[in-house]
Parts: sequence; structure tokens; C-alpha cells
Amino acid sequence: MVEKRISVIIPVYNAEAYLEECMDSMIHQTIGIEHIELIVVDDGSTDNSLECLIEYEKKYPNSILLVPLEENCGQANARNIGMDYVTAPYFAFADADDWVEPDIYEKMLDKMEKFPCDMVHCFHVEHMENRKEHYVKTKNQEGIYYMGNRKKEEDPYFESGRGIGCFLYSTKWIREHGFRFKHFKKYEDNYWDGTVFFFAESVYVIPECLYHYRIRESSNSHSRNDKDHFERLKIELEKLKFYQEKGLFQDNYERIQEQFLNVFYSNTLHIICCQFDEIPLDVIRQMQLTVKEIYPDYLEYCKKSKRNIEEVLTVAFDFPIEIWEKYKRSYLEWVQEGKSDKILQFYGKLRGSLNL
Repeated sequence: MVEKRISVIIPVYNAEAYLEECMDSMIHQTIGIEHIELIVVDDGSTDNSLECLIEYEKKYPNSILLVPLEENCGQANARNIGMDYVTAPYFAFADADDWVEPDIYEKMLDKMEKFPCDMVHCFHVEHMENRKEHYVKTKNQEGIYYMGNRKKEEDPYFESGRGIGCFLYSTKWIREHGFRFKHFKKYEDNYWDGTVFFFAESVYVIPECLYHYRIRESSNSHSRNDKDHFERLKIELEKLKFYQEKGLFQDNYERIQEQFLNVFYSNTLHIICCQFDEIPLDVIRQMQLTVKEIYPDYLEYCKKSKRNIEEVLTVAFDFPIEIWEKYKRSYLEWVQEGKSDKILQFYGKLRGSLNL
């Protein structure tokens, strides 16, 4: 049997409409399907996904390992199960409704083998129904980045738009640290990224979009008015707990602060504006209290940060619902049109009143 150079873990749940595109993009990789170990975990699908996967396994018995689960256990658990079956020296993840470029794994393996590192990172294209595709690119040049030695603003850790399918991991490194996914209703990737990256000493960045991420309006992470979106708040607090338990908090204070303010507050405020018809004022109030409790110096961060997370300025203000609704309208105008004089004026007034 030909030696497997890479394992790809694909959790599947009711994805029959997209499976063929995903699986075919894996099978037709330029490194050859004989060098790939596809670990496909059917997470208790109730459609015809399992039957479709059985047929693929019959066609490629030496390259596809089908792991059928009797009951749905969630994406995080399905990925953990898949990791237990990995035999190749490197592995990646993919979602069943996504697809990849034909040479993604050839390019990533080439860099991993020439420049031994913990991870290789490429970028992705977002495909949303009824919208133009969006290329998530990078300001970083191609090359290997040593995480502990880079300036913070050049650290690939701070790149936005990281997708879990855009990484190739060293199997040995992942297992040495015992990294696992934690089960949450949404945003499991946030916990994985936040913990794995803090132990990465080296990451090779390929500034190409090689992974295709399908965003469905009905998908778990894009559903409207769903309070499960606020699982992300719980995840960020779990990450802080992890950093404290591992003794990482004080030595990485600014780095963790920036991540927390961005993901816990700014990104969640973005979701509230874009995904909720009514402003959940109680949630915003709790977010503000949490930021003030954990990072009482958050305004100092706003003063010196070069990064544009103006939303954090609103932590200081106990706005009534009417002001938040006005803010939401201006924010949506900025999101949809790419500019908004109203939102810029609003942030300017906040900075003025705070003497920033």
C-alpha cells in the first residue's frame, strides 16, 4: 500500500446536496488520491449522506475511511473522533459543504516538508448564496513566521478570516500537546484556534486562496435571531480560563486582550447588528460589564491600538435602546455599502467625550 502523506478529516451531517463537490475535489488532488487518507465521519445523518459516502468508500477503499456514528454528537466530537484515526504525518480538516483547489495539499505539503513547522496556512474564498464571492487575503508575505519572535502587527495570528480548512497541521505536534475540540452549539473553531495558536512556534503562510468556504444563510453559524450565537461569549471566557491555567495570561497580556476585545465584544456586536432584528440590550449590558471587569484598562487599549475595533468605545456608555437602534442602522449602512459618514461621526463623538 502506498504511504499516506496527509490525512483529511471531514465531518458530515446531512450534506448530501454538497458531498459530491467536496469529495470529488479531494479525490482529484494533484498529489494523487493514493497519498491521501480521507477520514469521513458521518455524524448520524438522516438524509442520504451515508449512502453516498458508502459508494465513495467502495470506489476508493485504500484512501477513504468511513466512520459512521449512530447518533449525532456534534461537529466538535466528530472532529475529535476523526483525529483519533489519523495515521499520516500531517492532517487537515474540511467541511462537507466546502471544496478545495486541486493543488491545495500539494502546495501545503511542499512547504511543510521543506520548512518543518507546526502549521501551514493558506486563505479562502467565501461563497454566499446570491452574493458575489469574497476573497479573504493577507497582508503578510509568503514565508515562515516564528510566532515568538515576530512583531505583534506582523504575527499571522492576528490575520482575520482564518478558516479551519485553511490549515495543515503536524500530527506529532498536535498529539504532543493533546489539542482537542470542545463541544459548543456554535463557533467551536474559535476555541480551537485560540488554544492551538498560542502553542504554535512556527507557521508557514501561503498567501493564496486555496479553500472554498460555502456560507449558507440557513447554516448553523449564520441563522437569524438565534440566541445560540452568544455561545461565542462563553467560548471566549473558556479561552481565558485556558490561558490562565497554562500560565500564559500575564506574559501574553496585550495579545490576549486584543483577541478578547475583538472576538468577545466587537465581533459579537457585529453579529447583533447583522443577525438580530431586535437589539438584545441585556446581552450588550452583560458584555460591557464583563469587559470592564476583566480589562478595566480597555480604554488605554483603544487609545494606543493601531487596529480598527472602534466598537470597543461603546463599552463606556450605557446607551438606551433608542441609541443602539440608531447605531445599528448606521452600522448596517457601513457593512452593506462599505462606508458610512454617520458611523464615523458617531465614533468620533465617542472618542471626543472620552478624550481619546
